[in-house]
Amino acid sequence: MKNRVMKNKQDFILKVENEGFFGSLNRFTYRRFDCTTAVWSDCAGSNVLLFVTDGEALFSGGYGDDAACEIMLHRKVTILPKGMPFVTEFRPGCEILAYPFDGYMPMDASVYAGIVREAEPVAGETVAADIPKALERELVNICRNIVSIGPNETLTHLAMRKVTALMQRSMKPALTAKLFAIGGSELGDEIFRYMKMAENRTNLTKKSVEVIF
Repeated sequence: MKNRVMKNKQDFILKVENEGFFGSLNRFTYRRFDCTTAVWSDCAGSNVLLFVTDGEALFSGGYGDDAACEIMLHRKVTILPKGMPFVTEFRPGCEILAYPFDGYMPMDASVYAGIVREAEPVAGETVAADIPKALERELVNICRNIVSIGPNETLTHLAMRKVTALMQRSMKPALTAKLFAIGGSELGDEIFRYMKMAENRTNLTKKSVEVIF
């Protein structure tokens, strides 16, 4: 009896990778998936700024009330927060640009001006936003030159500075603030602290005061 050979082996292949697949801290990593690949972590060691520039990816993760959260990512930007368990399934043809980070990102301090009470993050929440056209062009440029930009600290910093500047200019301020407040980064802590200050100031100015002359 002859063994039957599957003609379309890739249809049945699922690769599994850990979060190290996203690359080194403070460096861009470009990936294109030829088969369905699941990248997972039971406790993410760093934040990952993730751009899904083409194709589809299904994110599942979170903790607490959001533990069963699922988000379909197509031409989206999101941050996978440090310390969060997650599984992200990348479909064949999906292309991503990832930037793992822990500390401050090269951003203009004006991001704080966009912080409003509605932007306050919830623990374990994952925020995804559409990639604006202006930013999309810059991401394509980075992917095309990833061999030069990837290993070079200065080029990476300049490219990341341009990316964050485009995000601040082309996305709503509250959405940008909420996106970057996610995770256990120093920047997230600063933004969250600023949110609390803004909220307290708003509450104080709403209180009625009786003035007696």
